Amino acid sequence: MSSGRILVVDRDDSIRDFMTMVLTDEGYEVRTVADDTEGLATIQAFYPDLLILDMPRLDDSSPRVVSSYRQRLRSTCAMMVLSTSPGISIETAQALGVEVCISKPFDVVYLLDCVERNLPLN
Repeated sequence: MSSGRILVVDRDDSIRDFMTMVLTDEGYEVRTVADDTEGLATIQAFYPDLLILDMPRLDDSSPRVVSSYRQRLRSTCAMMVLSTSPGISIETAQALGVEVCISKPFDVVYLLDCVERNLPLN
């Protein structure tokens, strides 16, 4: 069984429900919220080990959004971005300052592998 606290920020109800089901089944403690305002507020009460952030479009504002989360997260908290933007790569993740960028739709096995690899050791 895995462990760790994961915060999922995604506008889509079905994605939030799916992520809760999948990640909880794997043994993670999961909180989900619908937008950045809720996400930023939840960080201070929940202290996640991993943040999974939906960014439908990766554009010029994306680094600013990531930065606003980074300022509130513990330094050990990893960040993953889910996006429908084309051309997601390791270079995209590095440019944003996150550990992983995953294209939607995503493979569940790949998602779980990324979660496991990027959760800080407890």
